[in-house]
Order: sequence, then C-alpha cells, then structure tokens
Amino acid sequence: MPSDLIEKVDGLLDQFMGIVKNLVEERRIQRGVVRSMNPSSVVAVLDKATLYILAQHHAGSLSTMYTYHPEKRISEQKALSSARWEFGYEDPYMIIFPAVILEEGDRARGDILRVIALAHVEAEVERAINLMSLMQIRPLFGHAAYIVDDRMASVLVPLTDDGDDLYDGAVKPALERAGLIAVRALDFGEDEEKLKAIWRDICRSRMVVADLSGPDPMVMYMLGIAHAIGKESLVLCQRGRCPKFPPKLIRASFIEYEGGEDMLDELREKIREVLRNMTKPVMGSD
Repeated sequence: MPSDLIEKVDGLLDQFMGIVKNLVEERRIQRGVVRSMNPSSVVAVLDKATLYILAQHHAGSLSTMYTYHPEKRISEQKALSSARWEFGYEDPYMIIFPAVILEEGDRARGDILRVIALAHVEAEVERAINLMSLMQIRPLFGHAAYIVDDRMASVLVPLTDDGDDLYDGAVKPALERAGLIAVRALDFGEDEEKLKAIWRDICRSRMVVADLSGPDPMVMYMLGIAHAIGKESLVLCQRGRCPKFPPKLIRASFIEYEGGEDMLDELREKIREVLRNMTKPVMGSD
C-alpha cells in the first residue's frame, strides 16, 4: 500500500478508536468486552470500494500489515477467510469502512465513524453476552478440536455409479490440480466407527466439496455437519436435480452442471476456476 494511503488509514483508525473509547467509557463497558480496545495485530485491506480492518488480540508482539487492491472487490467472507488462512487469526474481528471516507477530513467523516463505532461496540457487547450464555455441545461422533490440514478436502458425493464418475472424472483431479488432497467419505451405514472417521475427516479438512444431485441422505447429513462447524464448501448439483433451498441457506460456492457423459471435462474446469478463487491469497505484499 502506498505510504500516503497508509497515513490516511492510520489517521482514520486513530479517529475511529477515539470514538470507540468514548462510547466504552460512556456506557461503562469493561475494556475486555470490546476486543478492539485490547492490544491487537491488524491487517488493513483496501480494495476499490471498501476498507476492511481485520484484527485479533495478541498478548505478545503486535504487527500491522497493509494491502491495497484498487482493481478488486473483495467480499467480507473472502477477507475473513484470508485473515484465518494467511495470518493465522483464529477468531478475528472485522470492522468495515467505505473507502471514500479516507478522502474526507476528520470533521466531515465524524458522523459516519460514530455510526460504525456504535454498531461495532454493540456487536461486541452482544458477542460477550452470547459467550456467557454459550450452550456447550458434545458431538455424538467425538471431540471436535482437530488440527486442520490445509491440504485436505473432504468430498461428499453419492456412492453410485454416477457419483463414482463425478469423483474420478472431475472432483478428484480438480482438487489435486489445486494442490489439495481429496478424501472421499464412504458409506457408514450403521457402523459407528465409520461415521466417526468421516466426522474426523470433515473436522480436519480445509474445505468440503459436496454433490447434492438427488439428493443423497448421507451427503445432506454430512454437509449439514460441515456447515455447523463452519467449513468452507463447494456445492455441486446436476441441473434439474437440485433440492430447493433458500439461496442464503447454503453459504457456499455453487456450480450447477449439465448431465451426460461429456460434462466431466467442462465441470472439472469449472471446479478448478472456483477453487482458484477460493484458495488464492487476496492479501499480497502490494
């Protein structure tokens, strides 16, 4: 990021944090509740329309990084994903500013910063309340804390001839081309140990690829588990065989493909393109 923009970002954050500090003091909120009041490492990501501030509390040495992407539009989900995968932020918080306010003076942007600060403080207070009333869950399949393997992708496709063709001809080679190891979930039936093995694979995987053509009950069940634990997912479905879901229910990349023997090459290329967008860094050194 150019030095003049870094100076503007720093000035904006100083003004914003002054407003946050005043709100916290006015409302007599404990400092630890609002995470931005604690020492944090920060990544500032500026695209053509938005400034994302991604941060996480660190007890040790702190760092600040700036990235600038004037030709891109980066989604909130992509920014958060990159904070986790590229910078190791396990529980980052994000503050979003319209990029245009970087060009305004302190007085002109004061009102909009107060609105953003107020929303930030209220969200942090709500988060703290939710944590205090957090429901403890105990999965039937075993403990959920597994180390994630960045190279691993769980694949959920029906255990049918069509599913085999889909996996061997499109999904597996596309994942391998992206540098990922495909681990296909096999039928668990009434075998509890097989069910636990699939659960462990999903927990350890960087992402999940699922085909909902049909739909297959096992695939639906496992995709629901993957979403419940927050796994990024790529959902496939053959045109005309897709279940009717509200669009916002599945927060995933989605590919609808044609049937027939000739579709595998085309689908493989579509998967590769989506995987490139899902796995490539957005936070370079520029």
